[in-house]
Order: sequence, then C-alpha cells, then structure tokens
Amino acid sequence: MKTVKSRVVYKTPWMTVYDDLVDFGEGEKHSYSYVKRPDGVSVAVVNEKDEILLIKQFRYPVKKFSWEMPGGAVDAGETLKEAALREFREETGYVLTGKQDIRLLGHWDYANSLSTEKLAVFLVKADSSKLKPEKTVGDVDEEIVSVRWFSLGQALEMVDRGEIDDLLTAHIIQLVARIRP
Repeated sequence: MKTVKSRVVYKTPWMTVYDDLVDFGEGEKHSYSYVKRPDGVSVAVVNEKDEILLIKQFRYPVKKFSWEMPGGAVDAGETLKEAALREFREETGYVLTGKQDIRLLGHWDYANSLSTEKLAVFLVKADSSKLKPEKTVGDVDEEIVSVRWFSLGQALEMVDRGEIDDLLTAHIIQLVARIRP
C-alpha cells in the first residue's frame, strides 16, 4: 500500500482532514479520507472508597450529554503526564495536591480507521482529602454540567445499561474494575 498523493481538505486548530489517493497494488487506487489530530490523554481517578470520577458534558456531534473520563489533547511542549493533570484540573475543577499514585495504563489508537490520534490513559489513586476544589475552566466548546463520583460497580452497571456509551470511557471503566487499584 502506497500513498500516491495527499491533499488537505479542511483544517482547524484542532484537526486536519486529509483525502489521500492510495495505491493498494495491482493498479487498485482509491481515495481514503482521515483526520489528523493531536494525541490525547484520559484520566481515571479512583478514590479510597473505590469510586471513579466522571464528568458529564455535552457532545455536539451526537447532540447529547455523555458521562466520560476527564481528558483532552496534549498541548505542544507538554509531557503526557502534564497534559493528564492539566485536563483533570480543567475538566473537574480539582487539583491533585500532595503525593498521588499516578501511573500510565497504556496507549491506544483512538479511532484508527478515521484518525491518527493516539490516546494515553492514566490511572490516579487519589486520597479524596488531597483533592483541592478549584473552578473548572474547560474549553469554549465544552459544556461540563456535572462532576461526580460513582462506585466502580455503579459505573459498570451504567456501561451495561448503555448510560455510558462513550467507548473510551466504557473501556477504561472495565479496565480499572479488572485491575482494581
């Protein structure tokens, strides 16, 4: 498989849409469109009560509110861990103070048939008494209406009932429940 030519169809500060002409071999050439996005992070925060922190925000493309893990794009010059802590602060309004157990769970392709974005997922074992509330800032296009703790059992039931239908969040909840911090 070889890219014959590539052209930018649309570009914003958050993404670039490409349409490539791809040679699949033996004269088979087809158009393949995809989105190039900055890599991202997601943060699963579990407290001493075995609860996980989720945010509820409006997702414009699907025109509905969604329970999700805090997360977002990695800014230029940031480490993955710095981005994870910044996104956590921006989206939840909490600052992690004192020594916290933060570990990288892994890296995943976010939607590898549509996008170049890779996602790093962090697990934070947090002592609730060391979470300092602060005002959320979020991005202009984010409407975060709730930040709430759920027991891992509750979160798994919400996935099973379809109340959590964001695939990334469902995957992380199942992963965290399996490895239980």
